[in-house]
This record gives sequence, C-alpha cells and structure tokens, in this order.
Amino acid sequence: MLIDMSKSEVKPKNILYTLQNRDIHNVSTMKTIYNACYKYKVVEQADRSQIQQLMSKLNEHNYIEWHQSQEDIDCITDLFWAHRSTFELLQAFPRVLIMDCTYKTNKYRYPLLEIVTVTSTNLTFYVGITLFQFECEDNYVWALERLKKIMEDKMLSSVIVTVRELVLMNAIKKIFPTTINFLCRWHISKNILANCRKLFKTAKDWEDFICSWNSLVSSCTKQQYMQNLSAIESDFSGYQGAFDYVKHGWLDKYKENFVAAWSNLVMHFGNVTSNRAETTHAKLKRQLGSSLGTFVTLWDKIHVLLELQHTEIKASFEKSKTIVQHKFTHFLFKELMGFISRHTLDIILEESERVDTVDLDPSACECIVRHMHVCPCAHEIAEYKREGRPIPLFRLNSHWKKLDLVPSISDGSTKLSCIVEIEMIMKRFEQMDDSGKLQLKKKLMELVNPKSTHLVEPIVKAKA
Repeated sequence: MLIDMSKSEVKPKNILYTLQNRDIHNVSTMKTIYNACYKYKVVEQADRSQIQQLMSKLNEHNYIEWHQSQEDIDCITDLFWAHRSTFELLQAFPRVLIMDCTYKTNKYRYPLLEIVTVTSTNLTFYVGITLFQFECEDNYVWALERLKKIMEDKMLSSVIVTVRELVLMNAIKKIFPTTINFLCRWHISKNILANCRKLFKTAKDWEDFICSWNSLVSSCTKQQYMQNLSAIESDFSGYQGAFDYVKHGWLDKYKENFVAAWSNLVMHFGNVTSNRAETTHAKLKRQLGSSLGTFVTLWDKIHVLLELQHTEIKASFEKSKTIVQHKFTHFLFKELMGFISRHTLDIILEESERVDTVDLDPSACECIVRHMHVCPCAHEIAEYKREGRPIPLFRLNSHWKKLDLVPSISDGSTKLSCIVEIEMIMKRFEQMDDSGKLQLKKKLMELVNPKSTHLVEPIVKAKA
C-alpha cells in the first residue's frame, strides 16, 4: 500500500494516517514511512544511473524518446519525450500547437519546453516535453523535427509561441513553414512595460498609453487598426520614443502575428495566447514542489499529469455525448446535441445571443467566429432562426465534432513496416569502419534496450 500511494504522489503524513486508520494497532512513525520510501527508491534504482533509470521508465511506459549527447563524454544535452496516449490525441487534434519554455524545474538548470494543444472539449494536453542544454535555434529545430516525425502527415494550421522566444518562432518557420505563428500579447505587453514605462512622466499618461495600445491590438479590421495607430501617434506625440519602440520594434515586424485584424482571420479555435502552456507550467511546478529534482523525479511528476489528463479528456467526451443542458434545448441546437462538444455549443449560444443586434445585416456581423472557430456566426444563425431551421451539423469544422481518439485522417489499409529502414541500416553498417560500426551498434542497443545506455546526467550548473 505504501508503494502504491507513493507512486500516486501521496504525502508521507497522509500515508501514515491511512495505515493507522486501517489498523489501530499500527505503531509506525513518520520516520518509518520515510525509511520505507527511501528503501523502495533504492531497490527501484537497482544500481542504475539516473539516465539509465529514466530510459528504463520511458521504455516501460511506451514513451517515444529521442536524445542528443556530447559525444566525447557521453553527457546528455537534449532530451525529447512524448507519451503514446499523446500520440493518439495529436492524431485526433493536430491543428493548433502552443509552445512555451519554463525554468527552475530541475537541478541541472535545463530549460523545459512544453508543447501543448487543445481538444474539442477545450481541455489542454501535453504533446511533447523537451529539456535543452541551451536555448538556441538549433536546439529548437531539433525538437521540432522530432515533433514533426510524431505528427507524420497531419496538417498543422497555427502555432502560438511566447514573445520572449522569437528564436523559437524562427525555428518553427523552418520546420513548419506553412503555419501561422502567433505571439503572446501578454508577453509583448511585459516587454513594452520594461522598455517604455520609464519614458512617461506621469502614471496617468502611462495608463492612457496602455489603454490605447490594447485597443490597437484588439482592432478587428485593418481600417480600424490604422485609425487606432494614428490616434496613438497623435495623442502621445510627446513620447516619441515609446511610439517608435512599439511601432518599429513590434508592429512593423510582427503585427500579423498578434493584432486581431490578422489573427482573427485564421482558424485557431480561439487560441491566440500561450496561456494554456503557462497553466501547464503552474501545474507542473506545484507537482514538483522544488527545482532540485533529477530527470527521473521530473518524469515521475509529468507522467502522473499525463495519465490524469488522458482520463479527464475521455470523460469530457462522454459528457458531451450524453449530458443535455437545458440552455441547449432550443430548436437551433437540435442537430448538434450529442455530436459536438459542450464547449462548442457555448460558443454558438453566445453568437446566437448576438442575433438581435446583427439580424440579417452582414455588415454588422464581423464574422470573427466563422474564421477563427469555423462555426456559424451571428449572421448565419439569424438566417437559420428566421427560416425556422436548426443549425446543420455539416456547418461545423471537424475539430468540434471530434469526440473520440480516432485519428482525424486514417487509412486502415495502410500497413506500416520497417523492413526498408532495417536494410538501409545493414547496408550502412557494412560500409563503415570498425569505430563507426561500434558507434552504430551502441545506438541500436540504446533503441532496443534503453536502460543499457552509457549516457550520463549533465553537470549541475552553478548559480549565477
């Protein structure tokens, strides 16, 4: 019982309470629990190194794993892993990815890149985890190439990255050149605060500037954007340095990546910030409790989160299929109930409440929902309501109708095989010299038996 509860991240004091509650004659103390937990960890490690133990766990739980190492000393430099269930989820929901780096998660001071996406029920799930030695473009390119292998031929429409990682956006453009990349507005505002706040003489002037900036970023049309831009330039002519920073530093280069007039025209299902990634950061750090853990302890915590999120996502699918809320009993939703997610129904309901203001005038409906959510906007709903027809199911994008983990694009007749690849490896092996053959055999052994790896954990970086 102690081992099972420890694996489930139950605190020692709660383990002790449970044991004593089940047996009133149990005289264990907290020290007994700590000693038993320590003994279990020693037995589990079985004289293996941290990296051998990690590779063994990844292999045991069927994770997809890639790594890079510093060849002269076999020290691991970059590590990517993804859960098999994540592979299924990504096959089902491959349209939008959200990426962000977090720090202070391990004693080696390696940045951790979290790649997440969103389901039709508006739940977030991990796509991949990457630990980097350095946050360079080459490292990001390597991680994204691994991600692309998992995605295979799935179509990715947009990627949301944080502004502090413009180097990540450059890497995305190399690996996914056809995607639309968005920069997180909140992080841009933080950069503006750091660089422009000191230029303003009064707090009121600064607050007015930020309000005008937020209005500019929220401009729904290009015409409105130009008007708001001209207003900022004229209203804050006395603060030319601040205006030049936002215009030349952000708007001229990246306005298509975060201003609503452009972002609202892309199918991103309402995801234009990295808030989802930030939320997963917060959950993970709460689970970790400390930034002094190893790769193994980091994996243990992430594995628990992955298992729980998978269960939660499956439960959300069933709720959307079976639970009928009273607010969706209107005839407009007749063909949609049980076939699309409850989150999508909420989006459509919100649009239907705008019908009285939009009616049948297309010019009054900005059709934002039609572009970014790919579902009926207020103008269309007004027509269905006038004609007394329910909203047809075919009008919604397949993303919202996905209430299972079946791949979005599947071909049951396709049979995967690695015979060609094995033959290529054999041919390459025969052409190598003895040192090359030994290196290739070493790599193959790591693939078939990960716990046999000779890699060693990185040196703990000294505090700056």
